[in-house]
Amino acid sequence: MPKTSSTAIPRRIILALAAGDMTLLDAQRETGLLKNKIFRDIAKMVLRGDAPDDLLRYQSIKSVYDTLSPDAVQTVEAGEVASLRRKLKEAQTRARDAEERTRDENALAEIIAGLTAAPADPPNWVTDGVDHIINGRTESVPILCLGDWHYGERVNPSEAGGYRFDAAIAGDRIRRTIEKTVSLTRDALAGLEYPGIVCALLGDMTSGALHPELAESDEYSVFMSILRVRDLIVAAIRSLADEFGRVFVPTAVGNHGRSFDRKPRAKGYTERNSDWLIYQLVARHFEHDPRVTVMVPDSGETVFRVYGKTFLLSHGDQLGTRGGDGIIGAIGPIMRGSLKTLRSVQSLGIDIDHLIIGHWHQSIYLPQVTVNGTIKGPDEYAMRMLRAPAEDPSQTLMVMHPDHGITFRQPIFLRDEACPDRTRTATSSRWIEVMGDAA
Repeated sequence: MPKTSSTAIPRRIILALAAGDMTLLDAQRETGLLKNKIFRDIAKMVLRGDAPDDLLRYQSIKSVYDTLSPDAVQTVEAGEVASLRRKLKEAQTRARDAEERTRDENALAEIIAGLTAAPADPPNWVTDGVDHIINGRTESVPILCLGDWHYGERVNPSEAGGYRFDAAIAGDRIRRTIEKTVSLTRDALAGLEYPGIVCALLGDMTSGALHPELAESDEYSVFMSILRVRDLIVAAIRSLADEFGRVFVPTAVGNHGRSFDRKPRAKGYTERNSDWLIYQLVARHFEHDPRVTVMVPDSGETVFRVYGKTFLLSHGDQLGTRGGDGIIGAIGPIMRGSLKTLRSVQSLGIDIDHLIIGHWHQSIYLPQVTVNGTIKGPDEYAMRMLRAPAEDPSQTLMVMHPDHGITFRQPIFLRDEACPDRTRTATSSRWIEVMGDAA
């Protein structure tokens, strides 16, 4: 029995049939096609003009030919044309996307190439503090830690224990962070005078579409997030400058700024980081404002001194340790990593008194380490994958005294309507109680 095949009938067989040098039976044997398929394929070829009309002398082919509708053939041809057009459109789309990526990369290169270098040293008012008594009041320097904003990310409350986060919420929390900083330093901490304020930027300022799920769900693209965060930081620094007179801005880049490199890299890490670009744009904005000094080191970390104490500002993802413990949580790797980091920097001849980091999304205060919280609060990953305890969104305010060192270290709590209400109902109106029977 002849076997079926979808192979097209060779041109030589068509010509041999037309010239009478081959019979339809010979063609069937040579091609291995069923005779009905041979008749139909040849009839279609004649109808399209791909085979000579002489083949219609074969009654079997002529019968099939007469049943074929020109509209049906046109439909087949239209389908082929549509397929070609679709493939052409896909090719054009790929070419256009490649061109846009190239244009964006060139534009980014031009921006980076045109940025001015940041100052190499903190201003004197941060480091000297010559007169510690101003108008009868003790001088101190506030240090406001801003980081882990993850701007552009959305957090779905149904998947994150009721916590919600988006760009509008981020903007409101950032505004309240500045307002509460002013309120705490002016109203709650009486008897202090401030020569200025340190506004430390700790990185992960944008979501950066670092993971595929973030790329799918982020509210804003990487470049749009960069511009919006630049504006938010500029507004925050301007408000601090208006209130405190002078602002020193040390910076550190985070892992979510790794927008252009999905895998961590050592060489050229800082210059390819979105946080670095944001800081450079902020530095350029304030380059003619004598009140503001922005420091953006090539290392992606800042070492600075306040009243003789040396601080290292680092995001915290490069401590050299990972993971955590089911009992003590992140404190273990943070302690091990901080010691490892301080020894590494010490080998370069720099003795660090205090390390300020973020990254862990928790407010943790250790003798030599301050871990900043996050504007975002808990998210789906922390709740579902890490099973980490839920911690409300916060940022950290510190106060550095010239004689006593860090005298104040407090989270700026940013609970709002986007946070679930976990307030416990009070069971007693007494301000203090002694438990158990009295002796």
